Amino acid sequence: MSSGHIVAIQVKPYLKEFIINRYGQEPIKATSSTKLFPLFAPFLTHKPVGWKPPEPSENRLLFELPHNKVIDVRSLNYINPRHFPEINSFFYGLFYGQFIRYMNDKVIKLRWQAKYAIINFVDENNISWNKANYETLKKIYYRYRFPDERNEEKDEKKFPTFQTKPARKRPLSVPNNLF
Repeated sequence: MSSGHIVAIQVKPYLKEFIINRYGQEPIKATSSTKLFPLFAPFLTHKPVGWKPPEPSENRLLFELPHNKVIDVRSLNYINPRHFPEINSFFYGLFYGQFIRYMNDKVIKLRWQAKYAIINFVDENNISWNKANYETLKKIYYRYRFPDERNEEKDEKKFPTFQTKPARKRPLSVPNNLF
């Protein structure tokens, strides 16, 4: 039975499917045991005027807030969209850690091809199979596994250190014995 205190967070579709697989069906109960309520608690505010209850969609994830002795979820039951990146970074960290650990186990230890490991990860975590999700996961893994050396060279050019910085020359108008 739903308590009626629902919070919606916008996430990428593959993250939504991963989170639903990890925590259960929508609306996901944001309890202290799942460590979701402590995540949401600092961001809870009063609803804005004209606010309508959230509805499920492809890129919106619904969470049910439990009754709490410290935070009154009857009045503090809205999360401002400007806080979505902070919450998404938590969910992406969970996903990224599990995905990279899984891929390293399959590709490095068991010598699977990356393509088959990604397909198996998608199947095990109930992520919908489409080309966009596959390409996204492939890109995430290859960026982790083979960092681009060209980006490192560009970073060195952007931020010169003391050794690479050209020596400053004294203008001709300043006499040599001034300093």
